Amino acid sequence: MPRNSSMAKPNLHVVLFPFPAHGHISPHLNLAARLHQYHSNLTITLVSTPHNIAVIRSSLHPTSRLQLHSLPFRPADHGLQTDSESTEDLPSDQFENFFFSRQSPSAQPLIILSLRFPSNLPYASSQICSWGVHSTLLGTSAFGGAVYLSLLMNLPHNYSDSDPFTLPEYPELSTLYKTDAVLINTSEYLDLVGLVMLKKTLNLPVIPIGPLVGSPYSPILSSENECKIIECHKSIGAFLSHCGWNSVLESLNSGVPIIGWPLGGDQPFNVTILVKLGVCVEVARGNLETSEVEKEKVADAVQMVMSDNEKGRDMREKAKEISKMLKGEWKDESCSSAKGLAEFLKLIETVNVCRAL
Repeated sequence: MPRNSSMAKPNLHVVLFPFPAHGHISPHLNLAARLHQYHSNLTITLVSTPHNIAVIRSSLHPTSRLQLHSLPFRPADHGLQTDSESTEDLPSDQFENFFFSRQSPSAQPLIILSLRFPSNLPYASSQICSWGVHSTLLGTSAFGGAVYLSLLMNLPHNYSDSDPFTLPEYPELSTLYKTDAVLINTSEYLDLVGLVMLKKTLNLPVIPIGPLVGSPYSPILSSENECKIIECHKSIGAFLSHCGWNSVLESLNSGVPIIGWPLGGDQPFNVTILVKLGVCVEVARGNLETSEVEKEKVADAVQMVMSDNEKGRDMREKAKEISKMLKGEWKDESCSSAKGLAEFLKLIETVNVCRAL
């Protein structure tokens, strides 16, 4: 792992603006730690709602160099419930109001890295670009992101000289094609086909810098610490997961198979990756009233994954193999994710303005 070099490096300020949910904040904290390891003169500020910032601040190590900044935010001003500063506090029908509520700038950063799925970019992208934002980190799998963007691109639309495609409800999606590179929380070992697809779809450099799992900056509260101990305990045989990409990486990092119940977005595409890798069995799809699953199907999936039959043994061994590979992605500077982060830092040092999805 490369550490801070004695050679002088330019002063850069990176502002991390994660989607306000724990599953998205945690990878940003991990990324902050990685960036500080690689760059000696880097100022990093994480921006979020007052409640989220208070939780993170109370948990940071005293020697942490990560700066925190809370955005003025009153949920009631946006039609949200009182104290709704995280997606954990919101019903799904309030999410759109929450996306719009994040369009209040408080600073002019050099670079912003924001973990969001492309479908949610229009809620903030026009305002974000006016702040001088130069980077966004894609939090899907490369395969999921490529398939989703391909579907959007092939919807009926009108072309213009200035926009790669035009969608009345999503005019800001052309921003994706004005970037210098793509940062993505994945690894070549897991997602090589998806990385190739995404490069072809966007015609841009795509830089894998994952897995962003665990971090000395993570807001470790006593309850969360207990959860981490449980996740990695040898008695855990499988995880039931909605298969959001960050959750997938955490599960695979723990080295156990997954029982998949994808709800929407990129999650069905992620299940495709996991099933092909041999570490997942899908039991249901969606979160509608019609998305019921019979108890016998769940029981069969649990038995398949955890019993001492050939299929179960193969899945557990494959999960352990993937866990070992993922933990090796940051072992030294020759690993793909370590090289990817070094490539990104070189880019922002030389170009000074990097726009990465």
